[in-house]
Amino acid sequence: MLVDKPRRFLRKLDTRFHERSVEIVMLANEPPNPSTSTGMATHERLTWDEICQRYPEEWVVMTEIAWVNDTDFEFGTALVLAHHKTRKEASPSVKAAFRQYDEVGSFWTGKIEGPVPRFIAP
Repeated sequence: MLVDKPRRFLRKLDTRFHERSVEIVMLANEPPNPSTSTGMATHERLTWDEICQRYPEEWVVMTEIAWVNDTDFEFGTALVLAHHKTRKEASPSVKAAFRQYDEVGSFWTGKIEGPVPRFIAP
């Protein structure tokens, strides 16, 4: 016996909603445009100090990181692929970089601040 499902659970895939969601996925998977200020036409290998000087308080997308050890953030140099003002803007660059590289990282070059405590215990 076949039971009819309520219509609210059925969705036609040829509706405008489906077209819009496919468009959003396609835009998120496109690599950043190198002609914009956040995309970089040439990639540079820099140290962390040089990266922080050149891109202060920005999200930097890096690959080919020459790690010093596995326990902390120390590295010699890294290949800088892109830089962005917000983490959300960096997301498409990270996705595009993973198509070419096995190891990709997005790091903040500014000061990292923890959450403000709600109360202080004596």
